[in-house]
Amino acid sequence: MLPVTHRHLTMTVPKMLWDIIHDDPDKQRLLVKASYKTIRQIMGIYLKVDVRPGALCVLHNYGRDLKKNCHVHMIVTEGGEFNGEWYKFTYFPFVKRGRVYTTINALWRDNVLEALRLSLPRTERNQRFLRGIRRKYSNGFYVFGDNSSRIKTNRSAFNKAKYITRYVRHPPISDRRIKSYDGENVTIWYDQPSTLERIEVTFPVLEFIDRVLVHLPKNRFHMVVYYGLYSPRYINAPVVQMIFTISGDVKDPKELTWRESIMLNTGQDPLVCKYCKEEMIFVCIAYQWKRRLKVKYYLDVDNLSAIEYPDENSFARKLG
Repeated sequence: MLPVTHRHLTMTVPKMLWDIIHDDPDKQRLLVKASYKTIRQIMGIYLKVDVRPGALCVLHNYGRDLKKNCHVHMIVTEGGEFNGEWYKFTYFPFVKRGRVYTTINALWRDNVLEALRLSLPRTERNQRFLRGIRRKYSNGFYVFGDNSSRIKTNRSAFNKAKYITRYVRHPPISDRRIKSYDGENVTIWYDQPSTLERIEVTFPVLEFIDRVLVHLPKNRFHMVVYYGLYSPRYINAPVVQMIFTISGDVKDPKELTWRESIMLNTGQDPLVCKYCKEEMIFVCIAYQWKRRLKVKYYLDVDNLSAIEYPDENSFARKLG
């Protein structure tokens, strides 16, 4: 993360659009693109400069009760860069009042509906449907990101990124939230965000399996997307994208060792045994090729140098 304050935004769409977006990967991509477009527009309108913020966008397709609920989580810089100069943007307008004449909510609604208008078949029924949504949500789609969502430290940024990306590599529901299974029905629980009330829901087992499987993303679909200053395609990416660690140190990605890179990405030291917690000795890299275990290369280590292996295959068998 860049050494600036960030903001966590949750950008939602109405229920009547969930089925349309959830079942089409192309529309999911459009939803994520619209989220970054909205933030860049709102900053440009009030700063009077077309700044380029940095954003991490994560698509979520479901709610805590496993129903369809398409929304986008964003970690975005409070401000952006233009011609080498940094412009701060600390006030995100969600409600029209005072000098606020355009809100994030209204821009988000307009960008989502415009993306759907261009992607859906050009029928009169679809056009009436989209116009009806615009009239019903005259103030825009709901976006959450008040001052309590500000991220001021690298530690907070790390924890927030870990929170919103956990479902990218995990199933839609964890084992601990499954209360019971009697062979026919599955009971799960979740905490209602608004009231913090614990709610239990029971599904027939086949419906429960269907609710889990329907949220699996398509092959090669990117659930996490980087935009602006954080985009790998940004022309100044090598200059901007230095690594600011939790402790505050600055590192150049090109100077990281493979061990440091894995530790920064996973939070775990690859050379520490997960069982005994002792540092391991690197011996070799073994891999499977055409149903045979082969050794790519290995290093002589003092306490293993007395052991002689006639060839790679025997070494692999000893290792295995």
